[in-house]
Amino acid sequence: MIHSFKALLLDESLDKAFVAEALTLPPHSEVCGWFEAIDVDGISKALKQLKLALAKGLEAELLETYQSLNGGEYDISHQSIAKRALRNTCLGFLSCLKAHQHLAKLQFEASDNMTDTIGALSSANQSDLESREALMNAFSERWSHDGLVMDKWFMLQGSKPSSNALSAVKSAMDHSAFSMQNPNRVRSVLGSFFNNPYGFHAIDGSGYQFAGEMLAKLNTSNPQVASRLIDPMLKFARYDEQRKQMMRKELEVLRDTPNLAKDLFEKVEAALK
Repeated sequence: MIHSFKALLLDESLDKAFVAEALTLPPHSEVCGWFEAIDVDGISKALKQLKLALAKGLEAELLETYQSLNGGEYDISHQSIAKRALRNTCLGFLSCLKAHQHLAKLQFEASDNMTDTIGALSSANQSDLESREALMNAFSERWSHDGLVMDKWFMLQGSKPSSNALSAVKSAMDHSAFSMQNPNRVRSVLGSFFNNPYGFHAIDGSGYQFAGEMLAKLNTSNPQVASRLIDPMLKFARYDEQRKQMMRKELEVLRDTPNLAKDLFEKVEAALK
């Protein structure tokens, strides 16, 4: 894989947007779909180790490519968009390595466009860098007035790949820009959390319990959103026995909720059968 990825990085004839896409590892949710029985911890570990191995094996090429794509005036031509995509892909790998973790902060501070800003923020979030909190706060202070932009921030909070992911979500929901009455905000933070293996599938069941509470709340305020968000819970039978039973318990509690919306009830009832 290292040899193949290196060939992609060094091939100047290839479209940089294609290279960025080809170097992007599949998300956890996609890998889960490859298996009948889902080993959530094994998949998380494998993806993390693969990314780190590629970062180490391609360190020189990734850094050279990242640096070569720096600079130039911002524009929206295909070539410029492709360069930014590849540069941010390289940053995502480099942020796994301690020697290059400062790059995310430098890019964030120097950025003159949203793509590079979110690219830096995503790298800090995915590698859970020391600079993460400061960068998230700086972004929030600057963009809290813009709901569409803040949706990106809420999505990152929900996808934080660490054991305290649930704390990050609860804190984000206390933000002045969040409202349970706003479907976009809810989908951004809860939708990303429900697909976050580190938080949602926490072995202590806290993610499932939180999900059950949120779905019950949404049942009264926006059952359509709840009906869309619940899908990861409905796949409970494909997980290990401990997680399976915890998810099933939350679904049973939800099924027995008074005045449960019809769409939600039908989905839950079908899954439990």
